[in-house]
Amino acid sequence: MVNTVKEYIRKYHMLAENDIVIAGVSGGADSMCLLLVLEELKEQMGFDLSVVHVNHMLRGEAADADEEYVEGFCQARGIPFEAFHIDVAQLADERKLSTEEAGRAARREAFAKAARRCTPEAGGRVRIALAHHQEDNAETFLLNLARGSRLRGLGGISPVNGEWIHPLLCVGRGKIEKFLEEKRVSYCMDATNLEDTYTRNRIRRKILPVLTEQVNSRAVEHINSAAAQLREIRRYLDAQTEEAYRHCCIKKEEAVTQKYKEASEDSDALKRSHTEGKMCLILLKESFDKLDGLIRSMVGYRVLEEMAGQAKDLEECHVDALCALMEKQVGRRLILPYGIRALRTYGGIEIRREENGQRMPKRLDETAGLPEVKVQIKPGETKEYILKNRTIVLKAFLRPEEALDIPKKTYTKWFDYDIIEQGLSIRTRRAGDEIVFDGMGNTQKLKKMLINEKIPSQLRDEILLVADGNRILWAAGVRQSKAYQVTEHTKNILEITVR
Repeated sequence: MVNTVKEYIRKYHMLAENDIVIAGVSGGADSMCLLLVLEELKEQMGFDLSVVHVNHMLRGEAADADEEYVEGFCQARGIPFEAFHIDVAQLADERKLSTEEAGRAARREAFAKAARRCTPEAGGRVRIALAHHQEDNAETFLLNLARGSRLRGLGGISPVNGEWIHPLLCVGRGKIEKFLEEKRVSYCMDATNLEDTYTRNRIRRKILPVLTEQVNSRAVEHINSAAAQLREIRRYLDAQTEEAYRHCCIKKEEAVTQKYKEASEDSDALKRSHTEGKMCLILLKESFDKLDGLIRSMVGYRVLEEMAGQAKDLEECHVDALCALMEKQVGRRLILPYGIRALRTYGGIEIRREENGQRMPKRLDETAGLPEVKVQIKPGETKEYILKNRTIVLKAFLRPEEALDIPKKTYTKWFDYDIIEQGLSIRTRRAGDEIVFDGMGNTQKLKKMLINEKIPSQLRDEILLVADGNRILWAAGVRQSKAYQVTEHTKNILEITVR
């Protein structure tokens, strides 16, 4: 066991002299085996070893007993020990995660926190060692395969991922238990591992036994071998993807701003409100179309991951939709998770993420607008609403007797309250929207008005509108309808400020 793991560590350059190794030890068979092996290797390879245990506070006295066992084991051998107590049930509720996901997050955060406190000697590194073995890797492969994972997921668990290492991926559960038996070391049993509540447990208890007993006794080993080959293939394709990404994509934090500077100077405030703090990524059609289909798909995924800042909830359907958008007519758009919005332009696709974009539903919708706020306000009231991270203040009041001092500010306007018929809403544009542009009551389609105002197409859906049905009172920062203006006949005034 020790020699097998040692060779595996050397193969993947997991550990070196002067490294500090933090072993995650739950007290179960896998982690106890990991601890014993690392303890034997630390003198041979010249690294320091400490243990971190996470008490999930889910199993009451049983969890406390596991903690006491690991702590006592470490104290008897002079191994530094630290325990973290994390209420995983509460964490799951706060982060809207399953208990399984919350437990995994709690462990990783605890290990990372312990790692940040370490200061290795010159040339040394901090490593976090986890006890995943071949069955764990096979479970991961099958789970990702069943869920429709991309190539990355089919590579299973990587032996080394930054500071995280998995020294036991070269051995199976049977060898681990035999090793502990030979060493006469007991281990803790987590009763939740025997339940079928978690998906992984069902794979472990029902699917893997069928594969090994009824298909091939070396099924787990073969799955691990396939996962290793897929990791190598992925590394090669990742390199090709990065090269293609550099040729196909332009990252411009001010890309939209530059284009919008061509608009009229009267819209300066509007320009700032829609461009500050945003990054635009341009996917070039000419270069993108030359790519092989697989690399094109991987570049698409790379683009979405870049904009989202993470891979969670990015699925094959999102990548396919982005790639398909390149073949559609100019002006078509796509809404994706994390507030990512893609727009087909003459040169390709412009992709940006809404400020503070949160995880969105997985449903793809090319016509979906932004949330609509219905406004209910009576004379004498002041109300405040928030849409697209902007504050809209509405104040309704009786027209004063004295001469009116109508505000001339770009983002504060007065309207005749009594003319409103269908009820106010604050939203973004929709098909059929129109605005009265002169004192004769002549109307114009909102789209045409925005074109005449030289508002770039990629920003037209960003403009906040105050609407009465499909009649626009105000395109904030652009134009106010002549039909709702305050006159000498106005009795009640509605003041709206956007900031």
